[in-house]
Amino acid sequence: MLIMLRKIFYPPAYFSLGMRENTYLVALVLLAAVVSAEFIDRRIYQPLKKIPSLCLILETGSLTVVTVLVFVFLRPITQFIYFQF
Repeated sequence: MLIMLRKIFYPPAYFSLGMRENTYLVALVLLAAVVSAEFIDRRIYQPLKKIPSLCLILETGSLTVVTVLVFVFLRPITQFIYFQF
């Protein structure tokens, strides 16, 4: 427990990579997605709420895109189990 607290208060340790590089890449992509979603909501979606028909079209389109992406990336996981007899 003390080792973890010591690492929090030791800033030069912030620049060492403790996990695989892919983990940092995924965290960066998720952060970018959250920031861009907030930007889109504040700058684009909020002013368009004044036009209900356009808002409905945009919501339907975005939900369609998300549904299509879910089905595109949804694949069954096939596990290969090797038994040595």
